[in-house]
Amino acid sequence: MSREKPIVKIRGAAIDVLKAGYECDVKLERPQVKGRRELLREKVKAAKRPKASTKESLKLEPSIELVEGYGSKVRQARERLGLSHEELGRRIGEKASVLKRVEAERLVPDQGLTVKLEHVLRIKLLVPISEPKVQLTSMHQPRKATLGEVALINSREAKDKGEI
Repeated sequence: MSREKPIVKIRGAAIDVLKAGYECDVKLERPQVKGRRELLREKVKAAKRPKASTKESLKLEPSIELVEGYGSKVRQARERLGLSHEELGRRIGEKASVLKRVEAERLVPDQGLTVKLEHVLRIKLLVPISEPKVQLTSMHQPRKATLGEVALINSREAKDKGEI
């Protein structure tokens, strides 16, 4: 005994329906369609990568630091080799806009970018940390009296003179 299963089409979906006595719960939900803006936001978010923007966020070994005036050193070396921002960017795998920001010192390069620039431009951008020069002063420096201390001294002097 074979059961007949009539096929019913609902909104373009073919559904097998069992014959008498059986109920079939079918829920059709429309798939969530994302708008253009949501898709674009997701693409931009996925494409973004973290970039160092301050010296504090620069991930370097604790014993090395970026030289002062790194932007001008990069620009001079690039111009010495006769490279445009675009050509240098192709050689190291970075955008020209990133290189322009590094040269203007609006972007502090991370260690990976710094090493690539050093290699291609044949310059030194990372140096050992130099010890800060500390000016030695005496431990005890006389300070000026506070207003409360002046009032206390004046009241003691007045008491000693018998004015109070």
